[in-house]
Amino acid sequence: MKMATVCPIYFRKDETSMHALWHCSSLRNVRAVLSSVGQEKFWDGVSFLDFVLSCKEKMEFMEFELFCVMWWHIWQRRNQMLHSFVLLPDSEIYDRTVGFLAEFRSATKRFESFFSPEIIEAMAILRGLRLALENGLVPMILESDALDLVNKIRSQTVPSSEVGVIIHDILILLGNLDLSSIRFVSRLANKVAHCLAKLALKFLGEFVCWKTVL
Repeated sequence: MKMATVCPIYFRKDETSMHALWHCSSLRNVRAVLSSVGQEKFWDGVSFLDFVLSCKEKMEFMEFELFCVMWWHIWQRRNQMLHSFVLLPDSEIYDRTVGFLAEFRSATKRFESFFSPEIIEAMAILRGLRLALENGLVPMILESDALDLVNKIRSQTVPSSEVGVIIHDILILLGNLDLSSIRFVSRLANKVAHCLAKLALKFLGEFVCWKTVL
């Protein structure tokens, strides 16, 4: 099968990754806005991978993030042209990129929590129960070093407070698990959980830690 290697937009240049995502004449407005990359002729003969690595080395994190999302929108625009025969004006690529990043950052921004320790402990128990059940695990015993919270859950009474809403959800989940119970343990016995909690305060990324299930 013979593959087309010519730019599907202007049919003049060879269709390389570098051409499709940067050099194409249909992207002149994008290049004009993103002038921090430097002169276009400087990148002649450079592979797209080297181009990306050079940008990553020279740019601040948020600027490089902008470029990565922009390249994604350029590739999406190209595929729309190939499959739907609709070419998005290159003047809209930058605005769409900025809009997408603004929405993404708004949905994923970090914020300071002002919940009480009791509410945080209750949320941790509820989230742990849900995580276990979603993955087919049935917890036999729940352990917590929050004595007041453990007593409230064991008494099966829902207090008229903010934590009561969470306790209500915990009791519903426990009611569906005949053999599950909750008990108090000392802080020393719950050392692993405290180490993970302290690590989470300093860790900026996302991680999941699984205990081996035998």
